[in-house]
Amino acid sequence: MRIDNNLGAMIGSALQIQESASNIAKVANTLGDGEFQEYAGDIASELVAQIPEIVAYNAQAKSIEVQSIAMERLLDLKA
Repeated sequence: MRIDNNLGAMIGSALQIQESASNIAKVANTLGDGEFQEYAGDIASELVAQIPEIVAYNAQAKSIEVQSIAMERLLDLKA
């Protein structure tokens, strides 16, 4: 069992979440100017876009946890 694939996927998800958060911050900064009020929908779409990445990140973390437990059990059986 290797966790490097899971770690790579977690890093990818974290980068997507960070990019989405950056986009939200950009939109939020422009909303202060009345001229850019039409971008309010962009915040909602960016927040919704984060959901699959958060779920994927949590799934990869759980997979690493399960792999760790399985490895511990295998080592216990060997001992």
